[in-house]
Amino acid sequence: MRIPSECRTWLLLPVVLATTACGTQTPTKTMTIDTVVANIDALNGQTVRVFGYLPECEPMSCGLYRNKAEADQIGRSMKAMRVALDAGADDVSGIRMPLHPSLAIGEGPPWAFFDLRARLTAGHYAILTGKISNKCRSNGKPVCLDRATDLEPIAIQQAAAPL
Repeated sequence: MRIPSECRTWLLLPVVLATTACGTQTPTKTMTIDTVVANIDALNGQTVRVFGYLPECEPMSCGLYRNKAEADQIGRSMKAMRVALDAGADDVSGIRMPLHPSLAIGEGPPWAFFDLRARLTAGHYAILTGKISNKCRSNGKPVCLDRATDLEPIAIQQAAAPL
């Protein structure tokens, strides 16, 4: 049975209205990482926009940092740990890990292709929109490993570096 084109519009209208009504509202104010980390319990479950520096995301780790310098410091420490472990070290506790505020970014929904989009934005400042979760935080400090999720991303856009 073929549905006339003028009827198809009326048949799709309820679907469009339902998905729009159930969607999350996009926040208009962009927050800093410091603000989100300090208020992660109050923001739990809310959709926010966050500005920060996005280095390269890896399969088990993706973070948003306050700035490039802090992301680079953490990246150098992680690289030193990997090198030491690959060389057979049993203990890497002597390698200092900077304690800069950051947000762990989840993979996002399958339809969002977040990792692919993040790869195009890596090495730049970005604004991420997503849902905040405090499940991997204890007293404001990260406690989950392997792609922890403080921010479940919905959207990503490249942003200008701060002045």
